[in-house]
Amino acid sequence: MKPILLIIDDDEDIINLLTVNLKKDFQITSELHGSNAIKAASALRPKVILLDLHMPNVDGYEVLMQFRKHPATSNIPVICSSADSSSEARDRAYALGAIGFLKKPPNFKMLAHDIHGFLNSINTRLDSFDNKVNFTVAFNEDEKNALIINEVNNLQEKTQKTIILSWKEGSDFFRDTN
Repeated sequence: MKPILLIIDDDEDIINLLTVNLKKDFQITSELHGSNAIKAASALRPKVILLDLHMPNVDGYEVLMQFRKHPATSNIPVICSSADSSSEARDRAYALGAIGFLKKPPNFKMLAHDIHGFLNSINTRLDSFDNKVNFTVAFNEDEKNALIINEVNNLQEKTQKTIILSWKEGSDFFRDTN
């Protein structure tokens, strides 16, 4: 199943262009008004949000601040988008919690790759010098759970012995398939 990408932009033409160029990689949903962004993101729980910074009434900066304060959306990765790629605009977006910044208009050939790159960068893997011990720091609970499931599935395919230490029960991650 494709991850959900929520596009928040006041320009329907931009939303249509983004949808055409990203529908192979993502399940696309959109919202035209910043004032409805929290409601849409809370209901959809997207994997990532692509947020236009310059919208009328409630701009993207205000939406980003609301996302970070709201418990249902505080852990959703947000990539900001704007024709204004000044250092001030970028710094402000990152200071408010954005994980990435894309200049408008984007390079549509590389857009899905860029979004996946931002998503992959939010989870950090730390390896010991001898590569015998590693840790992964996840951006949020959903990312953590997905990383655990993928890692265990990969290790099971290799029939490698695995030890998992967790505060949660194993049944929180896996259903008994027997």
